[in-house]
Amino acid sequence: MLLAGVAVAPALAQPKAPPVKATLHTEAATIAPGTPFDVALRFEVPAGYHLYWENPGESGMPPQVKWKLPAGFSAGPLRFPPPKRHEAAGIVTYVLEGAPTLLATLTPPADLPVGGPVGLAADLRWLVCKKACYLGKKSVSLT
Repeated sequence: MLLAGVAVAPALAQPKAPPVKATLHTEAATIAPGTPFDVALRFEVPAGYHLYWENPGESGMPPQVKWKLPAGFSAGPLRFPPPKRHEAAGIVTYVLEGAPTLLATLTPPADLPVGGPVGLAADLRWLVCKKACYLGKKSVSLT
């Protein structure tokens, strides 16, 4: 019984991942068949922490998105804001701090039925770091 307690104690001592808020937005009030529109993935990163840019440098992982779109929709690549150069222990990385917003262009099919609601969703993954790094994930959606 003592061994079980020893094995659990280190896991309980692990620091908790910092809260990163992630949301999905668009300025498009309506979607026209075949007409591309932009969506925004907005992150809110706690002070002192950072996410990684599309080219993280010598370490890190940029935010990743797995789109869950209606049939016939397509998604373009993520567009990132300019990064900040970050150096720690001689390793250079490119990071995003504060409230970075990533953009993507979605294109609906030309035969999209007019007049009904459209649900957009994505599974997000990111690495948030300060002195230690934590893998974060969240599903976001909007109609």
